[in-house]
Amino acid sequence: MTEGTLLVIDNRCRYANSTFINMIGYSESQLPFLDLEDILPISHENQGIWENVTQTDAKKITFGKAVDGFLQNKEGQLVDCILMLNPIQYADQNGFILEIREKLVISDHATVGIYYFSKGRDFVGSAIDMIVRGDRVNNEFYVAPAYNYAISCGKRFSIHDIRKEQMHGTGTPDDLNAYLAYLSGKGKR
Repeated sequence: MTEGTLLVIDNRCRYANSTFINMIGYSESQLPFLDLEDILPISHENQGIWENVTQTDAKKITFGKAVDGFLQNKEGQLVDCILMLNPIQYADQNGFILEIREKLVISDHATVGIYYFSKGRDFVGSAIDMIVRGDRVNNEFYVAPAYNYAISCGKRFSIHDIRKEQMHGTGTPDDLNAYLAYLSGKGKR
């Protein structure tokens, strides 16, 4: 994943590494003239990060938590990212460092929540590696990243395409209840 770093002091962009500069399309000389909301739109998608940015009680700020969000580049296009906020004090001023990892599309296929490892120990070992490294999204662990750890150990995987109507989500209580109703013949698909 591409990683960028932005230093923000008093809601002004003060420094960004070259990766971040390339993501947003502004030059280094334009950066000091940007307010944070010029590149991090105040929107529903960015609510999690803005709740921390605008928090006045330092004890209530959640630092180091990765959240999904969007940056806006110079052309006005939104860049889908994972954002993380970390506090900093610079020249007696409070601020924060915003770490950004751009999400990259790597396939036309998506995982939908049904995972299979032929050997349980392969999953357990991969999941332990993921947990030890703190590989979280929105402060939660997901099964899909465990595949990356298994692949790095030489494991191989294949995909099985299904039709959209064959997909049954179970990620939320409502999804699970709908799936259970479907299995019992009471649900619609």
